[in-house]
Amino acid sequence: MSVLKPWKREKLRYLIQLNSGEFITADQLLETHKYKVFGGNGVTGYTTTYNIEEEVLVIGRVGAYCGNVYHVNSKSWITDNALICRTALNYRFMYYALNMLNLNSLANKSAQPVITGTKVKNQYLTYPLIDEQKLIARFLDKSTSKIEDAIKTKQAQLKTLETLKKSIIHKAVTKGLDDSVAMKDSGIEWIGEIPEHWKSQMLKRTTSIKARIGWQGLTSDEYRTEGNHLLVTGTDFKGRYINWETCHYVDEERYDEDTKIQLIDKDVLVTKDGTIGKISMAKDMPFPTTLNSGVFVTRPIKNEYIQEYMYWILASGMLSEFIEYSKVGSTIAHLYQKTFERFVYPLAPTEEQQPIVDFLDKEVEKIDTLTSNVKNQINKLTEYKKSLIYEYVTGKKQVKE
Repeated sequence: MSVLKPWKREKLRYLIQLNSGEFITADQLLETHKYKVFGGNGVTGYTTTYNIEEEVLVIGRVGAYCGNVYHVNSKSWITDNALICRTALNYRFMYYALNMLNLNSLANKSAQPVITGTKVKNQYLTYPLIDEQKLIARFLDKSTSKIEDAIKTKQAQLKTLETLKKSIIHKAVTKGLDDSVAMKDSGIEWIGEIPEHWKSQMLKRTTSIKARIGWQGLTSDEYRTEGNHLLVTGTDFKGRYINWETCHYVDEERYDEDTKIQLIDKDVLVTKDGTIGKISMAKDMPFPTTLNSGVFVTRPIKNEYIQEYMYWILASGMLSEFIEYSKVGSTIAHLYQKTFERFVYPLAPTEEQQPIVDFLDKEVEKIDTLTSNVKNQINKLTEYKKSLIYEYVTGKKQVKE
């Protein structure tokens, strides 16, 4: 067995050369072009020319994923949102080493995260001689490839479970639970056939829809980290129920401004700005709660449906199809109330709604449990990959030749 040479420890400034990329306009990007364009978050498109043609590493400089490292070994364009990294060390070894350093943690904490070349070059790296670098890189390429394949398999399972979940929900709220009933054409594109004794109903005829009006909009400095009155925004939609732990607070005066958006148990909420059409429910509120201007609250006005039934209707995918249908070329991420009110949905008789809700509660919980298990497996594989890279890049474990 050969004796390993001592590892060296130096600042990156002595091991790498960093240069910023070059600006490129959006109209120069097209999927049909030849050369990849790397920005702050990886590949952002393709273009007709290139500004590097040799092997380099690319470090994201701007954006939420700044600090991520990409190995580039072909003609490409690197934008000014990224740093071009050249080194005399083995590029694959350095790729793993820089990823291990978690450069994203060096970013400033502004709304637009940025890391500087100076901060990167001030980090320390311990490294072996070039032959051992190559040995480690080859081992990690092989090992991490297997882990990544396993993660891809798990991600495919997640997509299958999500498709199954949507299918079960959609079938239950459009066809009911009795497969033997006669069907009729609803005449609505996003609904299809429904049981003959059901009806199609426009949302505004059965539902009160309210939101914080524009002049009452909250500024960012009114969002508090503690208090006695919660504020729900679109970022608090973490699943079927609102995540109260992520909510901000507002003062009592802001809470009292509009009683119509003061939440009550089982309110069904819909986002109307940003990622529009997300659905959640209010349950077990720890404090009196109101809404910001990006969320609708919906409540039945004629007792034609129970709230849980409306949740499953809106979560079935039909609302998303309706929103796409209603865009008519618009790319603005906003759901107008007049548009939302025109949403048509299949309305089962009241005596059939609770059995549908009970069925979906049970079936979706099974799928959500499976989904959670698969996500945990992905997290474990991801952590294992990180620990493997760390152990070999730092020399804590040695590759057997």
